[in-house]
Amino acid sequence: MSYIKIKNFSSIKEHIKKNTLVVFDIDETIGKFNNNNINKKWWLTYKKKHFLKYGNYIDVNKCGQKEWFKYNANIKFLHTDKQNLVNIIQETRNKYNKVVAVTARYNDHKHLTLKQLYDLDIKFDNIHDSNETYESGIFFAGDESKGNIILDICRTSNIKNVVFIDDKYYNLKDVYNKLKSTNINLYLYQACFV
Repeated sequence: MSYIKIKNFSSIKEHIKKNTLVVFDIDETIGKFNNNNINKKWWLTYKKKHFLKYGNYIDVNKCGQKEWFKYNANIKFLHTDKQNLVNIIQETRNKYNKVVAVTARYNDHKHLTLKQLYDLDIKFDNIHDSNETYESGIFFAGDESKGNIILDICRTSNIKNVVFIDDKYYNLKDVYNKLKSTNINLYLYQACFV
């Protein structure tokens, strides 16, 4: 599996061609919190501490997301790379492609997420009807595999190329594993902004 670590979004321009889906993660990829107390280190400590209590990572993640929501609901959400993000989204749309987000946030964080992205003036492309885990171009994965979500999008459209940007290596690997047996050209980028 090959991927490129990036510190800005301008690096992904070369892979935006016809029939491309550009997929962004949200937290620590397109945005970050002004007070970064709940970060990768916090999540690792939280998971280790609570795994024995819950016995599985799904329940640990759900409880961790509740803590995350309580803490971050009133903290300012900031761009990681505003100008390059705006340029990439515009260039993608100019080539008649779609830009969406797939986040590990749960669907009960929709309102906060939509408000944060509205405040940053980020709009994703609506590619199907709203439902429990999708709204306004954003897929709320929760515990579901990001790779499965992206594979499902590709199965229902004429996508030839996928550009996926996420700060977590395990999400890049998951998307790669789900799409490697397809005919889709996959370009993976690890965001290293935070």
